[in-house]
Amino acid sequence: MISMDPNEVTAIPKMIQLYFQYNSGLSYRYMAVLYVNIIAAKEKQPDVYHKYRRNMEQFALAQMEAGHMDDNLAILYQEILPVSILNEELAHKAAEVLFVHKLCCENHGIAKAYILHWQLKAPQVVTLTNGCGYF
Repeated sequence: MISMDPNEVTAIPKMIQLYFQYNSGLSYRYMAVLYVNIIAAKEKQPDVYHKYRRNMEQFALAQMEAGHMDDNLAILYQEILPVSILNEELAHKAAEVLFVHKLCCENHGIAKAYILHWQLKAPQVVTLTNGCGYF
């Protein structure tokens, strides 16, 4: 999983899918990559999708509560959350991650960006990783 490009959707061998169903020692970013690839293959491999569905729901809720967001998590939230948001507390947590902005800079040497807007009381500092950051 770590050798995969996190922005690429590709077929994951069934043995790897089964391994990570029971051993989730991956970071949340790589788990999101795995889950996005399973979602992308749900028409071709509905059995795998259904086996992972509950794990994906729990993972999405945990990541939402942690306030994490990236491109893969956005796909996961879109797939999972409409079914999972059951109460007011979860709806507030969802609002915190669903209304996030993505900033990308072509110069990958930039480490931080300062967001200035008349509606903000103070500048917002955004850390960029591989040229992108969320705020």
